[in-house]
Amino acid sequence: MSEIWKPVVGYEGFYAVSDHGRVRSLDRKYTDASGRPRGAFGRVRRLHLDRKGYPSVSLCNGGCAETRRVHTLVAEAFIGPRPPGLEVLHADDVKANCSPGNLRYGTRGENARDMVENGLSCRGEAVHFAKMSETQVLSIRALSGLIPQTQIAAQFGLTQQGVSDIVRRKAWKHV
Repeated sequence: MSEIWKPVVGYEGFYAVSDHGRVRSLDRKYTDASGRPRGAFGRVRRLHLDRKGYPSVSLCNGGCAETRRVHTLVAEAFIGPRPPGLEVLHADDVKANCSPGNLRYGTRGENARDMVENGLSCRGEAVHFAKMSETQVLSIRALSGLIPQTQIAAQFGLTQQGVSDIVRRKAWKHV
C-alpha cells in the first residue's frame, strides 16, 4: 500500500506528513552564510515520545524550532483545521496509531469516555494508591444506615467523610 504525503500545516514547502504517521523534510535550496547556493535533501524525520507518550517531532522554519505531536499534524493535514475547543482523539486510544482513519476531533469529555470504554482509565482498585477494594466499598454501602458512619470509618480505616463520599457515590461512582 502506498503512502500518501501532504504538507504540514504551517510548514508548507518545508515538511510533509504521511497517512502512516511519518514526517519528512522536503528537498530545498538555500544560501549559506557566505552567499553560496546550497541544497539539502529531504529525509524522514526521527520521532520521539513526549512526556505523555505521544510520538512527536521537532520542526524548524526560519531558525525557530517547535516540537509538535504527530497525530495533530496528521489530523490537520488529512481531516482539516481543528475547530476551537476540540482535541484530536484516537479511536483505539493507541497513542502511536496516527493514521487518519483512527483520528477525529472531539471534546475532552468524549476523550475521557473513550478511555473508560477502552479500559485505559485508572479507576477503583487500578489506582496505585487505592485504599479500598470494590468488595469493601460494597460492604460499606451495605452497612450504611445500619450503624453510624464513624463506626464504619473506624472499621475500614477511613474518615467519616470518606465513608460519606462512598455512600453518596461521590467516590467510587463506578461500583
